Amino acid sequence: GIVHYEYAHWKSRINMSDFDDVPAAMSTSALQAKLKDLKEKSNKHSQILTAKLASSQSGQNLLHIGTSLSSLPPDLHSLLTQLHPVLSSAEATEKQYVQRLEKLVECGNEIRSEQRRVEHARECANLYQDLMAAEQVVKRDANYRRSSLGLLNTPTTTTSPTTEGTSVATDLAKVDHVSSLERCAHITLCLVQDLQSSTDKVTTLTASKVVMTDKDRNDKSLPSLRTALEEDTERAHFLMKLAPRIRRLESDTITALTHCMEQTLRNLQQLREGTVDHDNDDQIPPEDELLLMLGHCMRGLALLGRGKE
Repeated sequence: GIVHYEYAHWKSRINMSDFDDVPAAMSTSALQAKLKDLKEKSNKHSQILTAKLASSQSGQNLLHIGTSLSSLPPDLHSLLTQLHPVLSSAEATEKQYVQRLEKLVECGNEIRSEQRRVEHARECANLYQDLMAAEQVVKRDANYRRSSLGLLNTPTTTTSPTTEGTSVATDLAKVDHVSSLERCAHITLCLVQDLQSSTDKVTTLTASKVVMTDKDRNDKSLPSLRTALEEDTERAHFLMKLAPRIRRLESDTITALTHCMEQTLRNLQQLREGTVDHDNDDQIPPEDELLLMLGHCMRGLALLGRGKE
């Protein structure tokens, strides 16, 4: 009685229609008819889905992708196996090309570096010639001042026109001499500025070499000749070796221009007041030349930062 009760209870809770689709023992002809019916339903639903997809742009894209995917090989493993030799050959070829590119870029950078060294050497040669010329003018002025004070007997004539024995008071006009001092001020200013920039450059590069960022370590970009060359400090070190001479030239030029300006002002005052010694009357230039000399001196001192003086 209990068994019949349980069977009736579960039968009431289970919908027996759920078991209608469960295949029972069917004959071959019945199975073929069932398969044919399922194919017809599948084609019908495919046609409905295709019509719905064709009605929109996104659906058309999906249809196009579907036709492309249908042309792929069914076995992706076999596809990868067939592509492996091709990919390996491509990787090896790429590696060889990268090595050749690195070699070409290395050679190109060496050529660029040598070209830069030639330019720097030419610039250093010009700067050194300017330095020696300015030192010669300042030294000649110092000899003239000491000879005017009776501390040095400077010959008034020389046998070679290229030596510094030409007297400022005789063979070389005083206006030209003062303009040469102004030119020395220009040269000194350029040398001092180059020396300062060289010192800053060496300091910056020294600090940057100590601190290396991870970006520089992990940079895997391809080498290129468009990449800027590493900074070169050869020119900077050359100027830094000349630093004592450059500073000495700056001091001597300021002294020469200051003395020349004082002497010019003194002569201009004597000329305007009429207190010129008759013995030195021929040695004092006219007022126009004195004003020119005064302008040269003041411009030279202004260039060297002595404008207020």
